[in-house]
Amino acid sequence: MSTTAFNIGTLELLLGYLLLILSIAIILFFRVRLMKDLTVSLLRLTIQLLFVGLYLRELGFDTNFYLEYIHVESLSTKKDELVC
Repeated sequence: MSTTAFNIGTLELLLGYLLLILSIAIILFFRVRLMKDLTVSLLRLTIQLLFVGLYLRELGFDTNFYLEYIHVESLSTKKDELVC
């Protein structure tokens, strides 16, 4: 199994939000009643990305995917040991 991690830069993130703005414009143009759902989803996405980024930066895993993977695996193993 091949595992590849990608760093999302500021430009890529802005392009993603630009696509969301385009979606909002289309929804407003055709008067689709999904604006509330789209707004809530966009806020949740932004907040989750911020918290995950801050968490990983605080732990020092902001650039190394393998360290993050080891950390997550160690947490899941400890949880399995507590259950047994």
